[in-house]
Amino acid sequence: MAIRELGYATTAFAAALGLIAYFSLGYRPLAFSMVGFAIAGLSAIAIGDSPRPQPPQLRSMLSALGVNIEALLEEADARGRAVVMPPLGGGARPSYPSARTRTPRPWPGP
Repeated sequence: MAIRELGYATTAFAAALGLIAYFSLGYRPLAFSMVGFAIAGLSAIAIGDSPRPQPPQLRSMLSALGVNIEALLEEADARGRAVVMPPLGGGARPSYPSARTRTPRPWPGP
């Protein structure tokens, strides 16, 4: 099954279930989540069967990703290697040394 046909099927299913959920069942959370599925289906229709990226394109995308990560670490003033500390109440956190401190400082986290 091609991506475009999958998009048609997803859009039709989401529209039908969304309308049933909204008007017949009155269950709005399901109806609104079906709007998201319909948008995903429309995206699949728009993308269609476009060609996949070739290795040179993937290489350039990965290179750009590396440059972005490098810029992020430079902005955070990271020096040296990251040190992963043992979990404290839920998860491990990486620490990285900065130019201002000699010891690694903890990453602020989410």
